[in-house]
Amino acid sequence: MDGCATLHLSPLGDRALLVEPDEGFDMRQAEDCLERVQHAMEAGAAEWVIYDLARVVLLDRAYYDWLQRLYRLCRLQDAELLVVNIRPPVAWSLAQRLQDAPPFRSLRDIDEALQFIRSQ
Repeated sequence: MDGCATLHLSPLGDRALLVEPDEGFDMRQAEDCLERVQHAMEAGAAEWVIYDLARVVLLDRAYYDWLQRLYRLCRLQDAELLVVNIRPPVAWSLAQRLQDAPPFRSLRDIDEALQFIRSQ
């Protein structure tokens, strides 16, 4: 699991896990990163994963596929995936490629995601 140094994981309370990729997040590390996320979810009994896209400047098909894999992992762990801080140009470029709505919920920022979690 040491091949995923560019992904920071932080428990937030409220059974939420914050996942923050660095700008240099490498899709070739996807398997190691999924293992790290799964381990952190299990260790903290996470029911929510908040994925912070603040540092992501390009969300191409490969990155979207990674988010879908993360979503499937969350569902297997009986958790929900929330995506936050998606920049308008990134959201627009992604929307141009998608035919269906993404399977995860997108919220403005971490605070809004925590408010949403507390309201459930």
